Amino acid sequence: MNALEQFTPLMDAVISHIHEGVILTDYKGKILFHNPAADELLGFPGFESMAGIQASTGIDFNKTLTSPAVSNSLSRQPSVDQHCFEQRITHNGKTRFLEVNATTVPVPGKPDPIHLMVMSDITDKRRLHAVLKDSQTSGMITQDPRMIEISAMMEHIAPTRASILLQGESGTGKSMMARRIHQRSDRRNAELVEINCAAIPEALLESELFGHVKGAFTGATQNRDGRFQAAHGGTLFLDEISELPLHLQPKLLKALEEQTFHMVGSDKTVKVDVRIITASNQNLRELVDAGDFRADLYYRLAVIPVEIPALRDRPGDIPL
Repeated sequence: MNALEQFTPLMDAVISHIHEGVILTDYKGKILFHNPAADELLGFPGFESMAGIQASTGIDFNKTLTSPAVSNSLSRQPSVDQHCFEQRITHNGKTRFLEVNATTVPVPGKPDPIHLMVMSDITDKRRLHAVLKDSQTSGMITQDPRMIEISAMMEHIAPTRASILLQGESGTGKSMMARRIHQRSDRRNAELVEINCAAIPEALLESELFGHVKGAFTGATQNRDGRFQAAHGGTLFLDEISELPLHLQPKLLKALEEQTFHMVGSDKTVKVDVRIITASNQNLRELVDAGDFRADLYYRLAVIPVEIPALRDRPGDIPL
């Protein structure tokens, strides 16, 4: 009785219906058995040998299986030995990552072992792991497909100079997203300066943003730089931008358009190089329509608008 005949019809049926790809070969590499999942994972059904895989597709799967890391398990050994490794394959333009467990199994009464390979598609697992690892670096952890898509988009827009408007309810991670964008930009070695427009009294907000000179107002006993100067060469994150008073919006617009402004109490032009990221828990477009926010400023801020879904709409993230 050969190695293949030792597998009962019941075992054959079970193996044929599992999601993992299974391949059995003799010690020469001749394929004794392969299930439909193996055909699907490798992308080419009907193969007869591991060498035939490479010959018919150009994928050097056979070379991987006979690499030094696996050669021990695929040699004629008297005992079971197992090696786990990853294999990247590309078929019809689609790249997959497989986790392969290669095991040498001795056959009672036979001088030569059989080789068992069990393959699992870990492409999605690798992708999610990469996103989670990257998210943890920036303080943002997510498993939600929409958030992962937004995260991927951030990677593309972070290196640009474009202004970004982050909109979403409180607690959706807008601040963490702003930090992530800064960390992925070419300004990451400069400052990320954050200011909450709703947390500063209206009378002090202009000075906080643009600075003031000595004597500009009661209590201004010395010159003081504002957040724009502090963010020179880096990024200025304006949270709750919807709370910016209307009378300050033209000055912010000019600073965005020209990268220049005047400190409070001074007519001297200050030039800066600052990227702007803003966030709001209100819909700025609706505020524009209501006359509570300037349309020209909105379009300057929302060069790239990003809507962040609420946590209740991302149930997969709640356990995190």
